[in-house]
Amino acid sequence: NDDSFHILERKKNNKNKERFVYISDSEIRSLITSSYKIGSASSRSRKGTDFLIPDLIKHYPFDFIESTLCAIDKNISLIVLGVENNKRIIRIRNKKNQSIDTSLLSFGTLKVLILMRKFAEVAKNGGTLLIDEIENGLNISLINLFLEIVKSKQKNKKATQVIITTHNPLIINKKIIDPNNVFMYFNRSFKKPVDI
Repeated sequence: NDDSFHILERKKNNKNKERFVYISDSEIRSLITSSYKIGSASSRSRKGTDFLIPDLIKHYPFDFIESTLCAIDKNISLIVLGVENNKRIIRIRNKKNQSIDTSLLSFGTLKVLILMRKFAEVAKNGGTLLIDEIENGLNISLINLFLEIVKSKQKNKKATQVIITTHNPLIINKKIIDPNNVFMYFNRSFKKPVDI
C-alpha cells in the first residue's frame, strides 16, 4: 500500500473485503513532484516515479506496456529491458535511439502510468477505483486511452468499477462512456441540466 493513496475497505458479507481506492489529483501531483529536484535536465530525478514501469510489468504484458507508452508519448520508440550489476534495468528510448530519463517524461505520461498501475492493483481482485478530476494534466486522447484499458475485458476480468469526476463535458463521449452510466451533479444556480 502506498502512503500517497487513500485506501478504504469495507466488509462484504462478513467474509470478503471489497476494496475501494480513491486517487485525488493532488495526490497524483504530489507523487510526481515530491522528489523532483530542481536543476538542469541532466541532474533532475523523479525517484518517486521510478517504480512505475517495473510495477506495471507485474500487471501487464511487456508488449502492451511498450505499445501504450509509445501511444502516450510519440517521442518514445521502445523500452529496453536488461541486467546491470545483477539488477534488472529498464531504459526508455526515443526515436533517435537515445535513452530518456524518467525525469524527462511529461506529467501526463506519468499520470497515465500511475492510473494504469492503480487500476491494475484494484482489478487484480476486483473492487472500485475512484479517480478525482481525471482531466487535470491529461488531454482527451490520453483519457480515452486509459478508459479503453478499463473497458477491456482482458484487462478488467473481475469487472472492476471505475468512477471518475470531471469538469470537462468532452470526456462524456458516447463511444467511450455509455450515457446510461453518467451521473451529473449541478449547482443550484443552473437552470436546467445539460443534455448528453
